Amino acid sequence: MMITALFIMTSMQMSMTTLPVYAQYIGESKSIAGFTTGIIAISAFLFRPLFGNLLDSKGRKIILVIGIIIFSLTTLSYNFVYTIVIILILRFIQGIGFSAYSNAGGTIIADVVPGSRLSEGVGLFILVNIIAMAFGPTIGLKFTEKSNYNALFILTFILAGIGLVCAFFINYERKEEKFKTLKLKSDCKDGEMDIPTETKGRIIKKNIFFEKTAIPVSLAQFFISLSLGSILTFLPLYALSQNIENIGIFFTVYAIAALCVRIIGGRLADNHGPSWIILPGMLILALSLAILAFAASMNVFLIAAVLFGFGFGAVQPTLNAIMIKLCPINRRGVGNATMFSAIDIGIGLGSILWGFIAEELGFTYIYLGSAVSVFLALIVYLLMVKKQLERSEHKQVEKIV
Repeated sequence: MMITALFIMTSMQMSMTTLPVYAQYIGESKSIAGFTTGIIAISAFLFRPLFGNLLDSKGRKIILVIGIIIFSLTTLSYNFVYTIVIILILRFIQGIGFSAYSNAGGTIIADVVPGSRLSEGVGLFILVNIIAMAFGPTIGLKFTEKSNYNALFILTFILAGIGLVCAFFINYERKEEKFKTLKLKSDCKDGEMDIPTETKGRIIKKNIFFEKTAIPVSLAQFFISLSLGSILTFLPLYALSQNIENIGIFFTVYAIAALCVRIIGGRLADNHGPSWIILPGMLILALSLAILAFAASMNVFLIAAVLFGFGFGAVQPTLNAIMIKLCPINRRGVGNATMFSAIDIGIGLGSILWGFIAEELGFTYIYLGSAVSVFLALIVYLLMVKKQLERSEHKQVEKIV
């Protein structure tokens, strides 16, 4: 799964940061450039409830493979279109594939990682995405410097195709029934949750579109993702407006910083609690965006990259692990769909919103607004997520007593 994710996410990151540049290359405005990122995120959001339910009812691997096939074919199709309307349609279809892939991948990882090591395990999976961000945008932006977009789209297709081949070798599904029984026992011993009600012979009607235990974390992820959308979509354009080239190195530095945090962050969260990671992480994340708002040289961009990597690498995986810990095992597909839907909305709406702000007010206000968004995520964590965790831990203690 890790190898599959590396190739798919590298392909994704290459297109995510370069398509806004391509939109301006063919004569479109900043607001339209924002739509190239926004529409794939909105598409992924619309289809996450469907795939979340299918993951829990039909299985993980089949949804994973279908998603990668859709993603790969649309990636290649960019070579044959030259109008923004068709590009946006393809981005919408690609979002469907990415929705299936990311839902399935996150759920598979949640299934195979022991309950007592969720933060560490999820952090390692997200590290793959961070590594992809280290190389994807840097390589992709090198192609845009020479306006070699055809070669760029072919390369993203090849990477996605390799990811598809790797996905066929995942043997997780064959062991699923045996594994679920062992996993259920293991997680209950870890004190993660009660045995699902279905296993007790009772049937409770569940919402197939969202998982309520995932809503507080999802709201925090939404505000974090608003800020991420500003980085993914507009950082290359912002750098070009400051006459700074080779901005792809920003993503490499960011990824290295995030990697350093995740080496110790997951274990620290598991041993001492998530607040030890999330609270300082959010403050650092907000600071990085405030610095970025006034960046005028490569050195300042790179300082912001280090801080953004530290903050994002601490916050996002830890919130993900909290959601998995609080979500019943038999609802993890829907739980992941709920959380990733919030991330999709944040990136999608953020990219569109920041596009209009860039057009009217300039790039500085994009990143000041992003810093405010992180503070809103901090408030959500303190008022909702932290209290939800405390209630869950209190119930665990009561059961032990």
